[in-house]
Amino acid sequence: MPDSPGLGFTVPRVNIVARDRERAEDRFDLPRLLAGIDRHVRFAYQPIVAIATGEVQGFEALLRGQEALGFARIPDIFDAAAEAGHLLAVEERLRARAVDGFATFGPALGARLFLNLDNRALTIGDGGLAALEAALARHGLGPQSVCLEIAEAQPLGGRELERLPPFRARSFALAIDDFGTGHSGLRMLYETQPEQIKIDRFFIAGIAQDNKRKLFLSTIVDLAHVLGISVVAEGVESEAEFLTCKEIGCDLAQGYFVGHPTQEVGGFTRASEIVAGVNRRDRRRQPSSDRYVRDTVQPINPIALGASMAEVLHYFQDHPDRAFVPVVDAENRPRGVIREALLKPHIYAPYGKDLIAHRRQGPKLAEFLDSCPICDVDTDLDKILETFAIDGNQVGVVIAERGRYLGVLDAAALLQALNERNLAFARDQNPLTRLPGNNSIGRYLGHAVEVETDAYLVAYFDLDHFKPFNDQFGFRGDRAIQMLADLLRTRAAPMGGFVGHVGGDDFFLGLRAPDRTQALGMIDRLLQDFAADMRNFYDDATRSAGFTIGLDREGRVTRFPLLACSAAIGWLPEGVRTVNLETVSRRLAALKKDAKQSPDRMAIREFSGEDQAGD
Repeated sequence: MPDSPGLGFTVPRVNIVARDRERAEDRFDLPRLLAGIDRHVRFAYQPIVAIATGEVQGFEALLRGQEALGFARIPDIFDAAAEAGHLLAVEERLRARAVDGFATFGPALGARLFLNLDNRALTIGDGGLAALEAALARHGLGPQSVCLEIAEAQPLGGRELERLPPFRARSFALAIDDFGTGHSGLRMLYETQPEQIKIDRFFIAGIAQDNKRKLFLSTIVDLAHVLGISVVAEGVESEAEFLTCKEIGCDLAQGYFVGHPTQEVGGFTRASEIVAGVNRRDRRRQPSSDRYVRDTVQPINPIALGASMAEVLHYFQDHPDRAFVPVVDAENRPRGVIREALLKPHIYAPYGKDLIAHRRQGPKLAEFLDSCPICDVDTDLDKILETFAIDGNQVGVVIAERGRYLGVLDAAALLQALNERNLAFARDQNPLTRLPGNNSIGRYLGHAVEVETDAYLVAYFDLDHFKPFNDQFGFRGDRAIQMLADLLRTRAAPMGGFVGHVGGDDFFLGLRAPDRTQALGMIDRLLQDFAADMRNFYDDATRSAGFTIGLDREGRVTRFPLLACSAAIGWLPEGVRTVNLETVSRRLAALKKDAKQSPDRMAIREFSGEDQAGD
């Protein structure tokens, strides 16, 4: 757990001084405890946010005030209640108190309440299902407002598993808490089929510097996404941990870095400014040129989780060309799909169709609900394809935006998106160097100037005296262009740079938030190394003379220096821009002349306060 344990958190049992069950019941004063809960217990709520957007998706209820009840630790309450046979009564009262607090702010934010379950309570009566529904109904809330957290560290046998389907059938979401710390994590994942898993803090702590933790988390994230399960990184306490979880593909984050648990709920907002700020500063995030997912997504109307099977059958009758239909809850969150293939054995059995459509005696929609990969619309297309391809039995991928259903991509749509992206890239790619062309360069530079607030270094490279060299040596001109392209690729790659080919002998380089001194040093060495490499194209006499003789553009015999390269460099400081794309492009173009005349073949301009937009 990211903070201190809430409902259902287990530790080794306390040693209750009692020889048998009867004595424990005698010592356990249930009415007094329930009155004390009403009087002293409060809940702190810790936000759970979408990593990609910072939007608050839920709040975990964390119990406070157990000391006033005479318990040193939170788990002692549940152990004592279980020993005395009153666990469910205590669970129901605490769940109701958590709902009461959440109802004062959560619904207005469109968030879910994350409630911890004590797995032992599932075997008692209905597991508290009716009482929880009643607590929600008092505030006009439905089960879709709650995600129940199952503790992985607690035993979950056949009896407990039998009690989970009724919760799911009533639209409660399920999550496995502290995933990776119990004895049977993968088995529990298989048997419970939760909507979410929460990765324990043990695997998040220091993950930015720990390759083993990265490998574990990335493996679990890939598996979860194939199964249509979203992943919450618990206990995120630093920006480095947050960014690593984001890079690996976690969907949600919880922890001190995102937001502390608090009982002062008046300050909660729909989105986390901390996360939004980090995403703006994220140096690893590149401007997205991958619009093909959003353009290709199919806005198929979903089926509601509470719909009848008769409605499902009518859907497939009205859409005979569809192999599946997505299912969403009342908050439009994707919950899985129903495949037509799974219905056929029942439909074609004697009286099967009538039985399925029977509201009371027939099976429920939840019994046919199947998992399906779920990806955010801003997920890279290659990652979506990888998720889809891991399981060859998948019918498609459900696409969500900020956790809400947007549409689907079936196999044909995925291939269409991939084909359109590849064609667009091929059209923009320079055939000689295979580098991105002007469209990609324009998107990158526009994003750096007019969207981002991080520092950027942007530069245009131009070969000096290329025409006479190309006239004299012919095909060697293409070789010189390829050499410069290779140098830019290899030198910029370690710094996460973007390299583009404007055309001819002109190139572009972009570096996001680099060390300025290091970046300028890299460019200086690149220019020197290129000039040194090009000397090998000339004979000894020409190298000794340091020039060639050829015709200038007016047809006059002229001496030309040996082929070299110059760089016009622009520095965009961190902060809100005071320039626009047109201004930066125009001034960098004018700076090329200064670069060619400079002894080190570099000219630098900083676009600061005096560079007003549009001047």
